[in-house]
Amino acid sequence: MKKSRKRIHLKNIRLRERMLLIYIIGGIIPFIGTSIYVNSHAGTEVLDASRTAQEETVSFLATETSQLMSIAERVSEELCSDRDLLRIVEKDYGEVQLSEKDQQEIEKLRRLQEDYRECFTDIVVYTGNEAIYEIDPFALLTLDEQQMTWYRQTVQSGEKGFWGYYGEEEERQIQFSRVLTNSEEEEVGVLALRLNTRLLDEQMNGSSADVLLLHADGEIVRTNLPWKRINFFLLKQVSDFSKITETISVTRNVDEYLLTYRKVSPMEGLGGFMVLCIQDYREIKGTLNRISLNTYFFVGLSLVISVIMIVWFSNTFGTRLKALRRQMFLVANGRYEAVEPIAGNDEIAEIYREVEKMMGDIQDLTTNIVEEKVQKEKLHTRQKEVEFKMLASQINPHFLYNTLETIRMKARVNGQKEIEDLVKMLAKILRRNIQVSNQMVSLRSEIELVENYLKIQEYRFGDRITSNVVIDPVVDLDRKVMPLIIQPFVENAFVHGLEALTGQGKLTIEITQNEEDVIIYVRDNGVGMPYYKLGDLRHTLHSGENADQTHIGINNVNQRLKIQYGDRYGIRIDSSEANGTAIEIHIPKNP
Repeated sequence: MKKSRKRIHLKNIRLRERMLLIYIIGGIIPFIGTSIYVNSHAGTEVLDASRTAQEETVSFLATETSQLMSIAERVSEELCSDRDLLRIVEKDYGEVQLSEKDQQEIEKLRRLQEDYRECFTDIVVYTGNEAIYEIDPFALLTLDEQQMTWYRQTVQSGEKGFWGYYGEEEERQIQFSRVLTNSEEEEVGVLALRLNTRLLDEQMNGSSADVLLLHADGEIVRTNLPWKRINFFLLKQVSDFSKITETISVTRNVDEYLLTYRKVSPMEGLGGFMVLCIQDYREIKGTLNRISLNTYFFVGLSLVISVIMIVWFSNTFGTRLKALRRQMFLVANGRYEAVEPIAGNDEIAEIYREVEKMMGDIQDLTTNIVEEKVQKEKLHTRQKEVEFKMLASQINPHFLYNTLETIRMKARVNGQKEIEDLVKMLAKILRRNIQVSNQMVSLRSEIELVENYLKIQEYRFGDRITSNVVIDPVVDLDRKVMPLIIQPFVENAFVHGLEALTGQGKLTIEITQNEEDVIIYVRDNGVGMPYYKLGDLRHTLHSGENADQTHIGINNVNQRLKIQYGDRYGIRIDSSEANGTAIEIHIPKNP
């Protein structure tokens, strides 16, 4: 009997008293205990956090430096193997000016520098060739440069290259230098890539600790410290360590420091760097003492403010619950006109909006049903009208073919042999294009379609453009292929290559096969295309994106072939300005 009365008494606790009780039991007591515990262990945790943050900073800087070094080594490998660049560096120009090919190579080097502007501040090719040293990015290799440490180390490292620095103290830049050699292994110049350390500098400047980037010889390359404040005693503490990464404590007199370092070694070149982070323990401990004093003050202040807030919140929440209960009572009795809105975005306001929505749905239900029926009738009527118009506007393809056949027969009767042949071949092409679908067709039918197209073009251009179809006897012409994979390229050859040609045009379609593939060549001696347009077209074929509306047909065939046969198949294009264009279409030998 006592238990029953106790349960009734607990159920009768009002919302305000219940929220205060929950707040004291679940909030204030754990909050005070947690504050004391956290404050007592704050020292260890802050030191651990400082150590972790320091290690993360070092790891990030080392990773960023390593990534930049990898990019520099890859770019240097590409430039050192560039025969055109080597030819320009060692060429004796005399009174001869740079050729167009040389200008294109220099422009290519400048574009490379622009493409990698986020990675390199400068790409310099040092050379003794006085004919080109004033042309960016070339520079004259003077005696002063040859006496510098980085140059001597670069020459000693040979083809591996050398990671060092360029400039004096605060102006130093990370640099990767490598010897340029010709085919006879003779030195013709030195390539220098200077890294863009903007992200590294931003990370260093944003760190509360002292951060330094050291070269393998112990010299400072980058730091967030003024050079006058650098503690060289601490730098010596990491010079004898052989480990790649480590965190150590160093004591000097009454000072104690936390040092974290990580070595960054190149993948191929010689030299290397070390990222070092230094934290003064005195600053950390001073911060801890201030935090402890502030913690107890704010704990007490927070308790007072929280009590006031919970009392205010419980009163507000209780008032809104009463308002919601009244609105639900009115809804239950059907008195929709007396319902008053409850403002806000909390759960009570959301419940009211759901109730309000339910009222609107009930009131609108009948109207919506009637309107839906009317709309359905209107839609049905419009659909019938569209169907009627579509039936009325359809043209039977047989009517088109019969009309062309009538024109052909009329031309035969009148002795117009050329018109008869043209109409006949046009009808075949139209019939084939209209009937084309996703179904496979024979290679023979593809060749017949191309031959009909060529005959029509022969009537158009006469002897100005000659065409030839060469088929290897071993090719199975009855094998199935995707439709319309040759004709678009033949048409492109006429439209973009041969029509604008002033001299004799020639188009050759050759079909052959090897052990694995059937290869279809479409070659013309037309106007061709510049190298940058060829690059755009190749990029379009590789990425599958239509960068140019003129590439849609070619890209469509290429993507269809890759989807049907796999990524190793598709279209290959080679072209040069004034030398024509060559297309290779690869499909598997065995479908």
